[in-house]
Amino acid sequence: MNLRLKNSEVTTAATFVKANFLQDRAEIETTFPEFNESYQADYLAQIEVVKKLNSKYAKTQQQTAATQKLYAFGRTISTTLNQLIFMFKGTTLSSKPISAVKVKLKSLDFEAAFEDLKTIAQLITNNLDILAPKGISVAHANKINEQAEELLRLNVLQNKIIDEGIILTEINRKEYDKLRKMIIHIMGAGKIAFAEEKRKDFYIMKKLIARLRSPNSGNTKETKESEDTAIIVSIDSDNHNNPEQNLEEN
Repeated sequence: MNLRLKNSEVTTAATFVKANFLQDRAEIETTFPEFNESYQADYLAQIEVVKKLNSKYAKTQQQTAATQKLYAFGRTISTTLNQLIFMFKGTTLSSKPISAVKVKLKSLDFEAAFEDLKTIAQLITNNLDILAPKGISVAHANKINEQAEELLRLNVLQNKIIDEGIILTEINRKEYDKLRKMIIHIMGAGKIAFAEEKRKDFYIMKKLIARLRSPNSGNTKETKESEDTAIIVSIDSDNHNNPEQNLEEN
């Protein structure tokens, strides 16, 4: 998983972090005095600055087309995996790793799905003697490898188009970078300050990124408003308004 916050994710990430930071700031300050009320005010003000920048940008047709293509290919892979799961029945091999990839495709975690598809291709190659009676050959492993590479290519392309679609002046770019650095700084301080507590989990970047990219993110009104103003790719046509639902069909 790519742990770098994209420009399209900065505002939503800042809103997620804000809830815990406002609650924990005074305790963090006892360990790191720089996180005083003045820092909190600066952080909240910077969120508003970037929110205003976000509201000026619109999704392009190119972004929409790239996303549609990526999600459609995810559904194609899901169909291939359904076939493999059926063919694995009656063998000594578990189909659970294949089902796990389907879950990642459904949650739009394409980078993790890529790695797991490669593992499945290797699993097939290493067990052809077991799978051959089911009609599974090296061609199936090759197909999975090819689909994995195409999925990665489409995901990289989509990310590139999204970031390029947010046309920033040098001044605006500095505003995004400033908020991104503040998020990272707060996360680092919280992770250390609460190292011995469960609260530490709220300050782990990997978990923040996973929450950001989950199709179920944005349960609170405040987060939803942030997502509405953030440059987050969505599908404009009626048949693609819910990417999770589209993948679930398979």
